[in-house]
Amino acid sequence: MLRVFLAPTLLLFAFAGCKKEAPPAPAPAAPTAEPSRLADPACVGRWDDSGATRTVESGGKTFTVKGSRVEETTKDDDDQLVLGVVADVKEDTPENIANLDAIIKFFKESKVEAIVVDGDLGEDQKQIENVLAKLAESGLPLFSIIGNRDSRAAYDNAMAAVSARYPGLFNLDQIRAVSFDDGALVSMPGYHNKVYIHAEDGCLYGPADLEATKPAVAALKGKTIVMVSHGPPKQDGADALDRTLEQVNVGDPAMSEFLREQGIKLGIFANVREAGGRATNLPGMALVKEGVFSEELYLSNGPADSVRWTMNDGTESVGMASLFTIKGNKASFKTFRVHPKATKK
Repeated sequence: MLRVFLAPTLLLFAFAGCKKEAPPAPAPAAPTAEPSRLADPACVGRWDDSGATRTVESGGKTFTVKGSRVEETTKDDDDQLVLGVVADVKEDTPENIANLDAIIKFFKESKVEAIVVDGDLGEDQKQIENVLAKLAESGLPLFSIIGNRDSRAAYDNAMAAVSARYPGLFNLDQIRAVSFDDGALVSMPGYHNKVYIHAEDGCLYGPADLEATKPAVAALKGKTIVMVSHGPPKQDGADALDRTLEQVNVGDPAMSEFLREQGIKLGIFANVREAGGRATNLPGMALVKEGVFSEELYLSNGPADSVRWTMNDGTESVGMASLFTIKGNKASFKTFRVHPKATKK
């Protein structure tokens, strides 16, 4: 794969010779995990709110960790939670690390309170470590989840290595509920369709894992909950978050039903990446306008990777990230493009 390094001060003529990565073949629409079988607990942590409590300080916030739950104990004067979202870094190339530097700068200028790292971080343990360490250098709390490309062993080992240096890195594969001052996260690690899982020891979840997530949702009663998962729910139409370049909707129908049943009206997803930089309602047929607070908002973040990728809206990404702001029971989003002049319509 040809990659061209872009320093932040350079314009983007170099992208003209950059190869596009071949899109994946269309995947079956139905999940391929057995409906009644739970995933390996190393992939999808079982809900547990018992055991000893430990305290972690990061980014000016204090968190308590108990079993599968993290709770922020600090309070602020505002009524909103601003999250930075980054995903699909893919590799620790110089270009991608430069993208992360620009994204971190944007997050800090936007007064982000924590970063959600939504999977597909690297091809091996060292790459994942380098990506997580770069993000951790921000000094902000990080909440990271495995994607469909990541090896479980590589991801877990990288998480352990980096969290030893940066205690504010939390593994959403095992931390299933996060309660902030002004919002909350529930995680669903892995991917629902094994056709899209690249690593031999990747993480496949199924309907039983969603069913087993209900106690995590119940533990956050009264909070505005955001579902965080690498893969999107099953939706319909060309504007949907699960719409591939081949014009197929490949999201998880069990996730759609779970969100509907549990009344979770906000979500953060990363794959399918060509659908990134947009938000929809749950059916996927109505786009949510950027910067507008909405009661129902499901975000597809877009790739941080510097390789040029054709997006469903006709633009081309060479690195993206998002802001996700929760205020009361509503949320809004803002897309950040590392090199906005490289895009076209």
